[in-house]
Amino acid sequence: MQNEEAREKLELRQPPAFCILTSSYMYCLVFLRVTSYPLWLMILTSNILTSLIYCLVYSPQVLDYFEHPRNPGVVNDPDASAQVENPVCGDILKLTARISQDRIVEIKFLAKGCVPAMACASAIAEFVQGKTVAEAAALKREDLVLKLGGLPEASTHASHLGIEALTALLGEIAK
Repeated sequence: MQNEEAREKLELRQPPAFCILTSSYMYCLVFLRVTSYPLWLMILTSNILTSLIYCLVYSPQVLDYFEHPRNPGVVNDPDASAQVENPVCGDILKLTARISQDRIVEIKFLAKGCVPAMACASAIAEFVQGKTVAEAAALKREDLVLKLGGLPEASTHASHLGIEALTALLGEIAK
């Protein structure tokens, strides 16, 4: 009886799963209970499972902006350009824009970072395209997060990066 209680306590302390992401594959150690004995399995996952994990973490809007970016690239002969970097995670966002009659007629982005950083950059570029500088300046971080269907708490840095880049770009336009 004591052995059974000790085994149950041990099983409760073991995590249900944890994953290690490498450059090519994701390895997941999954704790399964088959009958009453614990069993550890190592699963080499594919892009399909990685995509499934993304679907569980991010909203459909975030995934759409990430998988189908709007306005990627660099504007030829831009009137304004701004680049910001998050020193903590290393995400980088560059915005370039062409302005005509106080209106953003073309805006493009280059981004290096996580899924939410790419999605935020894409959403900002789509949102401010064709808007006046004043309308673009009125975009708030909360509006961006709402447009993206929400962000996980650990990913809010991406929306801050996007708004900082937009603010820097609009500051360059004002010069």
